[in-house]
Amino acid sequence: MWGRHSRKTGKKSALRASACRQAGLRPSPTLFFPAFLLALVLLPHTTHAAVQITEIMYDPPGANAGSQWLELTNVGDAAVSLEGYKINEGGANHKIIISSGTTTLAVGASVVVASDPQTFLSQFPTYGGTLLKSAFSFASKKGETITLKDAKSQAIDSVSYDPNAGASGDGNTLHREGGVLVVGAPNPGSTAHTEPLQPKEASSASATSAATKVSSKATTKTIASSLGAQTTTAGSKKSSYIKDTSAAATPLLSKIGLPHGVAAWALGAVGLFLLGVSALWYLWLRAREQGNLLGSEAFTIEE
Repeated sequence: MWGRHSRKTGKKSALRASACRQAGLRPSPTLFFPAFLLALVLLPHTTHAAVQITEIMYDPPGANAGSQWLELTNVGDAAVSLEGYKINEGGANHKIIISSGTTTLAVGASVVVASDPQTFLSQFPTYGGTLLKSAFSFASKKGETITLKDAKSQAIDSVSYDPNAGASGDGNTLHREGGVLVVGAPNPGSTAHTEPLQPKEASSASATSAATKVSSKATTKTIASSLGAQTTTAGSKKSSYIKDTSAAATPLLSKIGLPHGVAAWALGAVGLFLLGVSALWYLWLRAREQGNLLGSEAFTIEE
């Protein structure tokens, strides 16, 4: 009798469990995993690139050839080797090679990468840091995006500039400060803030640079006058800001078109909320199923 009762009870439990599954009471991962993926993808990364582009001379006074340069700074917590790194602009990768010094960049240190190291030293003779070379040619009239890539050709940092915002042929450079690029006087090898060159200073620098490139007095006056007009326009825009596209934390989001910044945080929070609701729903259904199964095991003794 007990054996027959045990078999009946087991059969009833199996039938009840089957009914629960057919009624949809068994937790399904179809909502749990999408919520998890949403939170994982949309939450913005708070980490940033160890090496960043911190200063750009994209449009020097006079001719651009050989006078363009940029500054790289190690903002991480460990030394970084720049061996095999590249500068990408205009759709082309340009290798970074040693001119003087070493490719190892210490924590907090800055290094200059110039299109022509000799020309750079003639313009900044007091610079005594590591000097690297890369055959880039920045677009000075329309602006572009400059990307730093590591030895595996992975994007490390990226910035975009617009000549309309300043530092266009007036002797100033673009400095990275607080996540944006601002106009300031050239300060290669240092991330210290510098005030922009005033129109008179910029005109003097422009005229001196232009004078070394011409042999005719009349031509020199024409170039100096033209450069003076450019510096006046640039001086009126010296406080302009240029948004940069950095990211070690978010370059991936920018490239694939996903939201970033405040929107990413908001969507990430929604994803986490859905994840939590799905987890609670999952646990509740499991508890309910367990309760139904335990209830189905109750039995009475047959006479």
